[in-house]
Amino acid sequence: MIYLTTIKKLENKVTYLVNNVEELKKNLLKVQESEKIYKSVFDNAKDAIIILNCKTEKIEDANDEALSMLGIELENIQKIHFSKLVCEEDIIKHRVNKIINNEILEPQEYFLVGKNGKKINVEAKSSLFRQKGKEVIISVFRDISNRKKIENQLKIQKNMLEQKTEELINSNNELKKEINEKIQAQKMLESQRKDLEKFNYELKLANEKLKSTQVQLISSERLSAVGLLAAGVAHEMNNPLTPVLSYATLMKHKLENAPNSHKEYFSDFFDWINMIEAGVVRCKSLADNLLTFASKSDALTTIVDIEDTINKTCDLVGVQLRKKKIKIKKNINEILSEIKGNKSQLQQVFINIILNAIDAIDTIDTINKDNKQGTIEIYVKNYEKICEIYFTDNGSGISEDNINKIFDPFFTTKPYGKGTGLGLSIAYGIIKEHGGDISVKSKQGTGTTFIITLPVIKKTLKTGKLKK
Repeated sequence: MIYLTTIKKLENKVTYLVNNVEELKKNLLKVQESEKIYKSVFDNAKDAIIILNCKTEKIEDANDEALSMLGIELENIQKIHFSKLVCEEDIIKHRVNKIINNEILEPQEYFLVGKNGKKINVEAKSSLFRQKGKEVIISVFRDISNRKKIENQLKIQKNMLEQKTEELINSNNELKKEINEKIQAQKMLESQRKDLEKFNYELKLANEKLKSTQVQLISSERLSAVGLLAAGVAHEMNNPLTPVLSYATLMKHKLENAPNSHKEYFSDFFDWINMIEAGVVRCKSLADNLLTFASKSDALTTIVDIEDTINKTCDLVGVQLRKKKIKIKKNINEILSEIKGNKSQLQQVFINIILNAIDAIDTIDTINKDNKQGTIEIYVKNYEKICEIYFTDNGSGISEDNINKIFDPFFTTKPYGKGTGLGLSIAYGIIKEHGGDISVKSKQGTGTTFIITLPVIKKTLKTGKLKK
């Protein structure tokens, strides 16, 4: 019985062993298949693979790609210590120690030394494995020499590109600077050009003013000479007129004291003597006006009676008015205006305006040849602090193109030799010096009105009472 039991146990053990052997056979087949696959991958890999013994640090195996890369046969490479294949020995020892300690490492680049000392730039990935009861390091090396060469070329090109870019930026900055300098220079030139134009314009104005002053000086000298001549003529006229008037008065006195029987016979003589007296008085009045007009008075210190100045001006131009058959109308109210100024200068202004009106009326009569009588109307308007003097004629008028130019020096519409274009310019200056203003309204073919505004210092009624 005991024997049977023992046999039974032995049978069971044998059966277990048989089963284990079968299982081991299967596992062995699997391992062999894995080794075949591993060997196929190992041999056909495009990267170099080297198996390093951790203990001896010698190469146990290397695939064909590794042998081709290094240029060494398998039997020879297995005799070489791995440190002899690398340039950076200290780095490799440090890396191997980390791998043995199961530290995970990033891929690293370094140089392998091949046949004849050829340096090969590689990127290595290493891992720790157990093979046939021993620890080995399997390292995969990829030759990155071409990649590094391309990278270096790209780096050189990048540096060149950066250098060119920097040169372009510098050139661009220099160009911008040059453009800005040119713009500034152009602005400066433009400013200088404008200043030069302004200077030329001012120089032109100054030259014109100088010419105007020279002409005015010549005109003034001529007027002064004419004034002196007029004063001399007036003085010489007064000399013979005084005895004529005296003898006429004596004759009139004798006739008045004649016997009554003779008075009827001499009645016509009274009329003739009165006519002689009137003519002599008129001549003396004209002579006195000429003396007043010719007198020099630069200081504006006298009190000028506007009505008296207008009346004496009309007397001075009376000959021209009668010759052209022009009627003059004066409308001066009961209020007398007095200003502070220069009587002879104001007479000069009034004479100039009236003479221009005579020429305008004469022009329209020549063109139209009608029987319309020429008229010049002078009237005065009085206000609180100013008076306005209006000179209105029914002459040819002034065109719209010329009305803004009539006060300009040398501007004239008269034929050559009949006007200098200075009369109204001088008149404008005289009125401005008196603190007044002069303006004009005109319609071509209808007539013209000049308006002179002057400050009044005193207004009185013709009876002598002060007008407030």
